[in-house]
Amino acid sequence: MGKPIELAIVDVELDRIGKNAFAQLARQGSGFPSPKLLWLSSMVRDGQDEIHLGNDAAIVHKPIHRLQLLETVTGLLAPSQEDGKGAAATSSPGGGDAEVLGLRVLVAEDNPINQFVATEYLSEFGCEVVVAENGKQALARALAEPFDVILMDFQMPEMDGLTSARLIREEWLALGVTPVPIIALTANAFKEDRKACLRAGMVDHISKPFTAQTLKETLLKWCVGAKSQNKPDDARPARERQAG
Repeated sequence: MGKPIELAIVDVELDRIGKNAFAQLARQGSGFPSPKLLWLSSMVRDGQDEIHLGNDAAIVHKPIHRLQLLETVTGLLAPSQEDGKGAAATSSPGGGDAEVLGLRVLVAEDNPINQFVATEYLSEFGCEVVVAENGKQALARALAEPFDVILMDFQMPEMDGLTSARLIREEWLALGVTPVPIIALTANAFKEDRKACLRAGMVDHISKPFTAQTLKETLLKWCVGAKSQNKPDDARPARERQAG
């Protein structure tokens, strides 16, 4: 039996099938611990050079400087919190996973990197994730499928998050469907943005880039205890449930 691989460096712009297949293989192994994953990306995200996805993965933007690569790899390979060392609690999912296990989350986000980061965090929490690439898709999915919470990007093509959230809430009200929390994802933390989110029917907002801990705390704040009440009995579209 060969020596286990401790770190895998992969281009994040692999096609979806290739990326998912690699991630699945990397996490299976042959009795060895799963390797840490360092994803390389040529896409710019909120001015950040690197994004940490907890203790087991990170994204670094190309072109990569040697010092940046060294620091990121060192951080990934450092002992985890379980060993009494490593990253701070805010950089990993932390405790409380049981409360968010099983949440069905709609992520409305047009940026592939943002989609990837949100999906990775939510998957670590045990959530089922559905991605919509713009406000129109989010509107259609929200009215056709049951979700426990919606994460809505502030700015998207075709239909922005504010418009999508407002139309979703109006349709739910007209159909008598119990609303679920809609939480804004925004690159700005301006007071005006928060007010606009509330006017559109959103309950809260998370500023990007966000940590796993921030995302989890927000989910715990709005979803725990309400999950069984908010989730419809089946996955029929809202119009069909109302008609029935």
